[in-house]
Order: sequence, then structure tokens, then C-alpha cells
Amino acid sequence: MMRKRGGFIAVLLAFALVVAACGDDDAETTTEATEAPTTTAAEVTTTEADAPTAGGLVTLEEECATYGGLVAPEGFRVNLVTDIGKVDDGTFNQFAFDGMVGALECFGISESDYIETASEADYGANIATTLSQSPDVVVTVGFLITTDTAVAAADNPDVSFIGIDQWMPEYPANMVGVLFNEHEGGFIAGAMAASLTQSGVVGVVGGREDVPPVVKFVNGYEAGAKYVNADVRVLSIYNESFVDPAKGASDAAQFMGEGADVIFGAGGPTGSGGVKAAAEAGAWGIGVDQDEYFTTFAGGTAPGSEFLATSAMKRVDLAVFRNIAAAIDGSFAGGMYILTAANDGITYAPFHDAVIPADAAVMVETVRAGLADGSIDTGICGIDGLYLGTGSLCDAAAGPPADWPAKIVFGFVPSQDQEELQDDVDTFAAVLTAALGIEVEGLVTTDYTGLGVALGTGQADFGAFGPAGYVLADQAFPGEFELIAQSERYGSGTYHGQWFTNDPSICAAPPVPGAFENLDPATGERLATGVPTLLGPTDVVALQVGYNGDGTRDDTVSEPFACEATLDAVIGRTIAFGTETSTSGFIFPKVQLINAGIAEDQYVSVFSGGHDASVMAVYNGDADIGVSFDDARRQVRDENPDVGEKVIVFNITPDIANDVIAARAALPASLRQAFFDAINDYIATEEGEAVMDSLYSWTAITVPDPTSFQGIVDAIAMLGYSG
Repeated sequence: MMRKRGGFIAVLLAFALVVAACGDDDAETTTEATEAPTTTAAEVTTTEADAPTAGGLVTLEEECATYGGLVAPEGFRVNLVTDIGKVDDGTFNQFAFDGMVGALECFGISESDYIETASEADYGANIATTLSQSPDVVVTVGFLITTDTAVAAADNPDVSFIGIDQWMPEYPANMVGVLFNEHEGGFIAGAMAASLTQSGVVGVVGGREDVPPVVKFVNGYEAGAKYVNADVRVLSIYNESFVDPAKGASDAAQFMGEGADVIFGAGGPTGSGGVKAAAEAGAWGIGVDQDEYFTTFAGGTAPGSEFLATSAMKRVDLAVFRNIAAAIDGSFAGGMYILTAANDGITYAPFHDAVIPADAAVMVETVRAGLADGSIDTGICGIDGLYLGTGSLCDAAAGPPADWPAKIVFGFVPSQDQEELQDDVDTFAAVLTAALGIEVEGLVTTDYTGLGVALGTGQADFGAFGPAGYVLADQAFPGEFELIAQSERYGSGTYHGQWFTNDPSICAAPPVPGAFENLDPATGERLATGVPTLLGPTDVVALQVGYNGDGTRDDTVSEPFACEATLDAVIGRTIAFGTETSTSGFIFPKVQLINAGIAEDQYVSVFSGGHDASVMAVYNGDADIGVSFDDARRQVRDENPDVGEKVIVFNITPDIANDVIAARAALPASLRQAFFDAINDYIATEEGEAVMDSLYSWTAITVPDPTSFQGIVDAIAMLGYSG
């Protein structure tokens, strides 16, 4: 039987729990567990948190007294398998071992063993070895041993398993996973640091940034320091290794050189190296996990022990102790076992030799008590360690803010076949729905005028506009819109329209594989108003038909042929424009014709309705000339692999500011930002890249630059348009 606990939030916890394995790579050993407990403890239960004791500290002896003389049955055995390391290495291994030994003494258990793991490859074998002794309880330490522990638990339903830092969406009924609120420990450490600092600068030496418990400690430390003193400067660094105390010491020295006089270590021996270096230099140090007075500072005999202010403690020992007791009295239940300040599982160590100012001592206890009773909140997500409201996993778990609407509409205008566009829009809307936690409907309008009206009248909430479409909509509904994003195409914030034909006779020379870019003739550099210059297919910004995003050839599609010709070539011919509000598909090309002195009665205009439709009009011979964005031939290449050869580009427009996303200004700012973040994250995925390429050839989005639209405003004015 499998028990499910924690629901949706339990699933999200999967992202949070990655172990920091800190220890020596020595051969595993099997030894009788007879050492006495060496640390204090705090109270945790598998269901509801008990009331905290004064200062959040109880000893294992005190905890033992609450069991009323409970005695284990004759022959009851408890074994332990460490993560990589030893039972005296100052890490979770030691704290778990301390909890086990405390239980042995309290409950009269005489049979016990432990195995010290040397390599990840040994986890399964070590568990099998310990099971060969027929234990009643097995304690395993570390996230990386989770799978092996779960397999063993399923195969041995009569054995109770206690897994330190082990999360699963489902636990066997005979397995407990012990988890922690490290951000609360970091908050306590930060409050102490801000209370002690004289310089106004404090530091934290962290472990790996890809380990959520480390991020929780680091951000919690900053939040706690700022809670006490909003002006305190917090220096932080993450490290690639947990077992490099020399690097930690170097980090601490760097911070002290910048004025820090308190250093918190949150990265195993690496962090401890920073704490030790600070204390030896006469700065305050704050330890982590265990009481580092007994480990890093050898019970006060190591130099600098008088400058160890405290340690942010995670009460692994009590979790092990209590669950062994539960296995004895029959109350053991599988599932998550979370240690927090509320149940005294997160607390701080005694000051020992340190002379802590009375006001600092009062402050740190006040903060701990506030975290325990809920009157103080860290503002940190307990899943991934990010600040709440910054896209953390907790934001998604909590649901959308109260001021967000239950549904929003995102409007699009065709740049491709309508049916294909709707498919892409539906895919995109589903992704945004999942990211935002509210329904997102995709709306395809006939043109940018329709999209502007939809947004201006509240029928749509967000819209993807071509630049001219946005300018016109903004003029029609002044003050109603807020720009939230501007697209990029292959690293550029601008693009241009292209002129193309199916008649190579207009070319000054035979067409060749190539493409155009606007260049400064003096420097050869890109210039928005430069001279159209024919270059190689991969020497331009826009991705050309027949080529992949990495610059390699797609041999299933023809090369992108191009030639040089003046706009006089359009005289007497039919031109396929896109729509009248399309910047690259009509407005800029039309202005070019006006500036070239070519009157409307010198050519025939047809409007195809979209960029790909204009390409196909020329491809099929329904028009002689066409205009689109560069390179819209890519949108029809799958069905028409020879399009690059039959549709020949012969000129381009000046550069145009890229497309934008606008939102109704009345929408909450938090929703507008979340919308930007969701799209930005999606484009970074392989699927998102493909969908956005299909929609509008966008490769990224960035913060918009309103000044980049002046050229478009001028072009619209020349044509006599108004919103």
C-alpha cells in the first residue's frame, strides 16, 4: 500500500529537495553504534506541531523524559546508512547518528549498527547489507539515496525506514521522509547578523545554487538581516563544491575586505571554512545545520570559538529520535515529516563562549518566536528558496492573486494561414494558462485594427501587434494600453520588409543565393536607414529560407535566391501587399514607393491578408511583385520547398522596430509582469521557440523601447492614417 500526503504542494516539493552531500570519500565501514549523543534537539511530529519550548531548544534527554519510560522490545534493532561521509563529519550524517544513539539510550536498545558510505554506487548494496541484520528500523541519510530507500521499503514492509532529506510524491506506508524549512533558519541567522554588525555589512558563503535548501538559507539570511535593518548590506556567494573549506575561507576574506564583520556559512564544509576564517580574524561567525561549536570549533578548543555567535540548526537528531520512538510504540506512519520553527525543528544554537549583546540576544529570540507563532513571515518560498512574488514555485502553488481576473484574452493577427495560426495560438494559450494559473483564451482577429478595437473596448486583455498596428491602436485609444514586451529576431530589435518577384528579368544580374541588409556605405555596419546591400545568406540577421537556426543548410529546401533591382521594376505590375495596417507588408513599402516618385496608378495593388499569402501569390503567379517581412518564405517552405528559388528577393525596406505585446493598462501590474515572464520562459524552450517562429519569427522578447516607434509614426502620418 502507498500513502499519498501533501497533495499538490507535495508534488511541488520535488523541485526543492536536493541534498548537499558533504563528507569524506573513505571506504564504508560497519561499526557498533555506542557513542553518546552530543547535541541538543527540537520537537517535531508527523502530524501537527507541538508548542515550542523556550528558546526552541530541548535536549534529547528532555525529550526522552516525555515518553514515560517507553522501552523497546527485546531484540529491537536500529541501523543507519550514511550519505557519503562519516558519522562524525559534522554534517547530517552526524546529526542523524546522534538522534539514533539518543534513542538507543532512551529506549534501552542494545542492537544497532551503521554503515559509512564511500560512493553513490554503494547505496543499494549498503542498504542490503544493513537489512541482512534484520533491523526493525533503518535510517538512511541524503536525497540521493531516496530511490534505493524506497525500493527497500517496498520490499521490506515490516521494517520502518527514516529517510533524511528524502522527498517522493508517494511514500510507502513504512517510510518517512524528513524535510526542512531552511529559509527560517537563514532568517534567524540574518537577524542575528544584522543585530551584531557594526559596519552595516554582513556576508554569507553558500554551497551550490542549484540546491534549493542552500538558496533557502541564503535568501532567508538576506531577508532576516533586512527585517532587522533595512539598510544592511548583504554580500553573498554560491560555490560549486560543498567540500572546499579553503574556498569558503577565501570568500570570507573577500567579504571582510569589503567591510563585512559577520559571516554565515551555508554550504557544508565550504561554508564552515568561511565561518572559521571569520572567527579566527575576529569577525562574527554563524554556523549551520548542527551546533558548530562542537564540530568546527571542537567544543571551544579551536581558535576563534569566542566569535562563533550561534548556528542555524536543523533538528535532524530529534526527527530520527521521534520516529524511532514511533516505531516502538506503534504510531509510525509513512509520509513527509517537516521540521519548522513552529515545531522547534528549526532553531538556533546557544551562544557558548561568545559574548552576545543583550539586545542582539533578545532580537534573535524574538525573531525565532515570531517565526514559530506565525507573526513573522520570511517572504521566501519554502519550495525553491526564491522570494515570493518573483515567479517562485510557491506563487504557482498559491494560485493567482486576488486582483487578477479569472480569464484573460490574448489577441493575434494572422501572419500565416488562419487555420495554422489558430493551432499555434491554442498551443500558446494552453501554455500561458498553465503558467499563470488562470484561463487564457487565444483570439485571432482579421487585422490590427480589429485587434486594437478588441483591446481598447475590453474584449481582449493582451495583444501581439505589428509596430504600425500598435501605433494606430494607441492613437485610437490613448492611455488605454501599456507596452509590456518587444520582440527580438535573432538578436536584433529591428527587422525590415522585403520585396520579391517571380520574374528574374527585372534583376540587374542573375539571382544568386543571398539576402539583403541595410548597411552604412562608409563603414559597412548595419544602419537602419542605410543602403540595401546584397550579402550571403548567412551574413544577415534574419534567418533565410533553406537555412537552420545554427546557420547550417536545410538540404530539403532551396537556397534563398536574391538579386538587385530598383523599385521602378514594379511599374506596370501587380503588387501583393499584406494588409493596410501591416508595417512591413504595406506601410513601409508604400512610403518607399511615394519617396521613389511612383504613383498608385503605375501599378496594381492587391491585398493578400498575410505575409505567407503574399509569398504564395507571387509563387503561384497571381501577382508579379510581393512584400512581406524578411524572410516570410520560410513560412511556406514545408509545402513548397522550391519557394526560395521561385520567389526572388530584390530589395528591402528601411529597418523597422520589432513587434510588441501590449496590455490593457487597467490590468494589475503583477499580471502584466507575470505575462511577460511566462512568454519569456516559453520562448526559451524548444517547443516555444518553434511556436513563436511559426507565429511571427520571434526568437526572444525584451523590455520595450517606446522611442523606437518614431519612424513608424512618421510613416503613418505620411500616408494620412489616424487611429
